[in-house]
Formats: sequence, structure tokens, C-alpha cells
Amino acid sequence: MARPRTNRPGSSTDDPWPPDETRSAADRFQGIVTVDPAMIRLRQTAMLVARGELSVLLVGETGSGKEILAETIHRASGRLGRPFLRLNCAAVPESLAESELFGHLRGAFTGATSDKQGLLEAANGGTLLLDEVGEMPMALQAKFLRVAESGEMMSIGARSATLTNLRLVSATNRNLEEEVGRGRFRKDLYHRLTGEILIIPPLRERRSEIEPLARMFLERAARAMGCTPPRLSGGSLERLLDHDWPGNVRELRNVIERAALLCQGSEIAPHHLPLERMSRPAAFERWSGPGCGQGNEPNEPAQPARNGGRL
Repeated sequence: MARPRTNRPGSSTDDPWPPDETRSAADRFQGIVTVDPAMIRLRQTAMLVARGELSVLLVGETGSGKEILAETIHRASGRLGRPFLRLNCAAVPESLAESELFGHLRGAFTGATSDKQGLLEAANGGTLLLDEVGEMPMALQAKFLRVAESGEMMSIGARSATLTNLRLVSATNRNLEEEVGRGRFRKDLYHRLTGEILIIPPLRERRSEIEPLARMFLERAARAMGCTPPRLSGGSLERLLDHDWPGNVRELRNVIERAALLCQGSEIAPHHLPLERMSRPAAFERWSGPGCGQGNEPNEPAQPARNGGRL
């Protein structure tokens, strides 16, 4: 069963891998590049955790792949074929967050003209990802604690609780232990959400994965455009390896997809990459000509100076 789509604010509509119930749990982790020793250990632990029902907290910088890992854990679990839903706690206004999670009954408050199913009910039997969980309002944390402890939930306006059977996966780029110490996150909820903690290293700490990731994104981009994937030149690969990737894997994917669009031939050259412009705005002034999209290549910027591995 394909997971249902949702247009709720902060919910995910991405489906990077179509569900395939004939594949083994290990096979369902093949979409995650694991070359770096730390990522290999992370993958092995995630495979073991996926088999059970422990709540999982994913910790990593923005763009490091937390949502992809969460969905892969779901697909490698016994809940494959059931819903995988996501709430971005930072993207939903506090006034709407409770209704998004718990739903509401008609007439529960001004503007509630019909019943609304919440994500907790919609994800029943499957997995709910609480992205940016550190941004969850304290008042909502108190109500959500009951769900995390017993699976009991109560829609806004309801008079009795109902049970929901779901697995909780949370993600954050914050240190939640520090947030607990500062009184910004409930200690009891923290312990309920951390049956296992998986820390995803930033891309700059696993540089051995930059090249295979870039080639994978390049193949995907070319396939989407219906063309043969261009090669990565030695110069362009060097630029990719030297960049610190503050936006992590998401930034790398965007850079490669852009390069695939701009490339007019069979090779990705350094001037197809925006790294110089991202690091040094003055590089914009060195560009001339109509650009790749009009049949001419832009002039290649001068070789940037190296400074501690940064462009």
C-alpha cells in the first residue's frame, strides 16, 4: 500500500523510494550512501533499530538527511505499507499545531466548521516523524506526553480519548539535553522520545561520501531529464571535495542538479558549479556572456585561493 499523501502544513509529500514489500530490510537501506566508517556504523544500528518499536531521535544539522533516514527506517520496519507522515514543528504556527496533531471536532472552536482528522489518527499503524521536535511548544509537549507514554490521544472538542498505534521518530538539529536543562523542553518527553538516538555526521566530516553522492544525484538528475549522465571532471570534483557544505547533502544535491541543467556537453566542468559564487559574492562580477542556457559557456572564474579546505 502506498503511503497516503497529505497537504497539511508542515507535512511531507516527498516519496524518494516507492515501497516494495518484496525487498529485505537491508535492501531498503541501499538508497543511503554509506562509505564513511561512521555512516556504516550508523546504517548498521539503524537496521537493527528498524526491526523493533523503539522511539528514535535523529540528530543532525539541517540538510544532513534526517528525513530520508527516518523514512528508510520506516520502510525497513514491520510497518512498511502503512502511513509515514511528517509534522515540521517549526513550520506550523503554534495556534495550529495542536489541531494538526490531534485533530478537532466540528464546533470545538470558532472556525471549526467540520471534523478534522489529526496526524496522530492518520498515522495509526504507521510512523509519525516529528521534524524539528525541539520547536514544539511547551503546552503541546505536555499534551503529547500522554501519546508518547500510552498511545492515548484526544481530539480538540472530544470527551473521551482514543488509542493510536504508531511509531514515533523525531528529528532535531538542536541539543535537546541542553534544551531540557534550560527549561525549554520537557525532561519526561525527552526520555520518551529517545529509545535510541542516532547522530548523523555533517557532510564535511564524511568527505569520502561526497563523490559517490554527487554521482548518484547526477544520475538521478540525468534520468529525470531523459539523458545520459555527464561525467564529473577532475576540476569539478576537486571543487566539490574542497567545499565545506554548510547545507550538507541537500546543498550538494541542489548544486549537482543545477550543474546537470547547465551542462551542454558530456562533462560537468568547474564553471557549472556555483561554489565560488556561494563563498565569494564578488565572483558574480567575473561572469560574462549569455550563459549555458543560450548556447555559450560562461567564462570560468579564476582559481580561488585555498584556506583551510574552504573555497
